[in-house]
Amino acid sequence: MRQFFFASVLACAAVFAAPVRAVEISIIVNEPSNEFWFEEGELAKRYARKLGYDVRVFAHSGDLTTETALLQRAVESGSAAILLDPAHLENSASAVDEVVARGVPVFVLNAKLNSASVTAQFLSDNEACGRLAAQQFVTEMQGAGTFVQLDGPDSDLNSQLRRQGFESVLPEYPKLQRLKAMSAGWDRQTAFRKVSALLETGAHFDGVLSANDTMALGAIDALANYDRAQFVIIGGFDGTFEAQERITRGDMSYTIAQPLEQITQNAVDMMDRLLKGEELPKVEAPFLFPCHVIGGGATG
Repeated sequence: MRQFFFASVLACAAVFAAPVRAVEISIIVNEPSNEFWFEEGELAKRYARKLGYDVRVFAHSGDLTTETALLQRAVESGSAAILLDPAHLENSASAVDEVVARGVPVFVLNAKLNSASVTAQFLSDNEACGRLAAQQFVTEMQGAGTFVQLDGPDSDLNSQLRRQGFESVLPEYPKLQRLKAMSAGWDRQTAFRKVSALLETGAHFDGVLSANDTMALGAIDALANYDRAQFVIIGGFDGTFEAQERITRGDMSYTIAQPLEQITQNAVDMMDRLLKGEELPKVEAPFLFPCHVIGGGATG
């Protein structure tokens, strides 16, 4: 009897001493070679781990098939929730709706998704931020000169909204002439090739208004090959670390910083509240966050 008692005590002690497995969540971002998207994943991961979660980070790189496979993988691996920067406004919705129907909540970061099934969406106010970018560009250009505009993909909602922001400001300054507007797909090498091709024609311009930092850096690379970088106003968008370094070095005029830390922390906080059993109110509209200027004489 005594042996049985001690054996029972030891068994109970082993149960209570066994480590409790952390709740797993999945974070799915776009293209990690882009500094903004990489940092988005890293910030969300660090904050979620600080709250005690086991975190897995994946990237769909803008591919819908990959995104669908990663969403399914997250469910099958036992993820309790998913943070997603969606590949497409409309076309990502069906895969997300299927995941939510299987009992896994989805929280959207950075890019809007037309799905009523997601718990909440956390985004920069891209149109307002686009207006801020255009106003800063006008200031840097002193309201006159020729410029090239680098946009994101035509199908990307954030690109559309930033362009709308640009268009709501720039026509007020007739002495500021747009030489060319072209999409460089958020990509540095694409921007480098397109700006280089323009320079090869002998085109002269005084400024580059870019809808993200990555394309702005590609423009700087192209201009440097023609010893023109120091003579051209370069405006970016995102507030990446490299852009800030280039501003300090004088290669870039300013960047419009998205509040990425605030966006990711708010998303992780709400996810944490839900997973801990707190009842959340249904949120119909995305949470929108303002941007701010870094560089160009701004203090941030």
